[in-house]
Amino acid sequence: LIRSNHASKSLTIIYSLQVSLDFEKAPKIAQNLFQVYEYCRVQIINILLNKAEQGLKKAIEALEDILDAWKSLKSTS
Repeated sequence: LIRSNHASKSLTIIYSLQVSLDFEKAPKIAQNLFQVYEYCRVQIINILLNKAEQGLKKAIEALEDILDAWKSLKSTS
């Protein structure tokens, strides 16, 4: 139950990130981020269905890279 609650929250956050992308102002960046978010979404679903953790670890690493990039942008402004 705890696992599914965390997965549900994660999927909601990923959905929010996907729908907030601006494909008109920055189509290439938006498309790339959408693909990363979609990969993460699929990995969360896979771990719930198959308990396959390797893909989830890769998804977490990808999101950490995005977070680091945002932090880097924030520190330079």
